[in-house]
Amino acid sequence: MPPVAQSDRPVKGGPRAYLLARRDLVSAIGEQGSGYQKTHLNLYGLTNTAFGTFSRQAVWRQGMDSVVLDRMRQSIVEDLTYLGRLCTEDKRHYIAKCYGWDDVQYKHQGAVLWFDDSPKSDGTTKPEDAPGLLATYDVAHVKPGVDATTTLAVHNMPLLLGAENVAKLKQEVAFSDGSLFMLAGRRTTHVQQQLWRLQGYLADY
Repeated sequence: MPPVAQSDRPVKGGPRAYLLARRDLVSAIGEQGSGYQKTHLNLYGLTNTAFGTFSRQAVWRQGMDSVVLDRMRQSIVEDLTYLGRLCTEDKRHYIAKCYGWDDVQYKHQGAVLWFDDSPKSDGTTKPEDAPGLLATYDVAHVKPGVDATTTLAVHNMPLLLGAENVAKLKQEVAFSDGSLFMLAGRRTTHVQQQLWRLQGYLADY
């Protein structure tokens, strides 16, 4: 077999276009009377004139906002599942269980994951008691001479991921017992960023 010719030139892919990651915007594209009805026709042409012909033939998939949401949720579930198994099988400490809100202040290393563990039959968790979509939790520093607080992101997991994905996570040993968990360590940075991105995508501005 002859040697394969190598090239230093990067392989060109298809056109790329970027869109603000908001569900209300994605759902408005292609919708009659939304003001964004023909936005998808401009995505290719504005970024690369070589693909202008294709842009005029582009068809925006209905329900794309749900497709994007499902992909974002799936990626987060996969990452959390992987981190959870590292904790249970390799004794890592990326996920720390918190025994109530008062216990959060003794960890305060990363984002807080809130799971509604109340029985669904009696509905003991009222909507006003559950963290909102953009909830935060302030932890006061108790060291002598230090007067400051650390603000932690609080992620309402049922609200962000949906009941089906939460049920999958609760099957994992790391999340099976408890309703409050904290992400800790550099290895959780990526999934924390994904959770922030999902919050922004779902937020109602």
